[in-house]
Amino acid sequence: MKFNLQTLIYIIEAMKYEVVQNPSDLQQAFKLRQKVFVDEQKVPVSMELDESDHQAIHVIAKDDNQVVGTGRMVIDGNRGRIGRVAVDKLYRRQGIGEEIMKTLELQALALELKEIYLHAQIYVQKFYEKLGYYPRGSIFVEANIEHLEMYKKLQPQRP
Repeated sequence: MKFNLQTLIYIIEAMKYEVVQNPSDLQQAFKLRQKVFVDEQKVPVSMELDESDHQAIHVIAKDDNQVVGTGRMVIDGNRGRIGRVAVDKLYRRQGIGEEIMKTLELQALALELKEIYLHAQIYVQKFYEKLGYYPRGSIFVEANIEHLEMYKKLQPQRP
């Protein structure tokens, strides 16, 4: 199965999930990340936005044209590194993070990547396990928060 990376958009219960296509949506995603990571979790601003943002595939969740969730994937050879997954506090625990992850996984499949991996904050490890990710390595500290690398092997889609 092949996917068109430029037009992947789908709607679940009035929430729209899509690959970022314009600077305005990307700026909204950055503002949400600032709110979640810098303001709520106290991650230094210098660590939150980085050079990988320019080459990453960014996915957003929109409610009535407002970005309420985001995530990105950076291509690393035949693997994709997912990161910066954030959901607005008012929209959490509604399945938005899961749908963002599924959308990023569809992107990885379309690119025929073999694996996706991420650095999970320890408190959300179970969330990623539920989505089929496995822990790898030891706990480490990043931005003063305990993390664990997690990965998922991808199976090519059959036509």
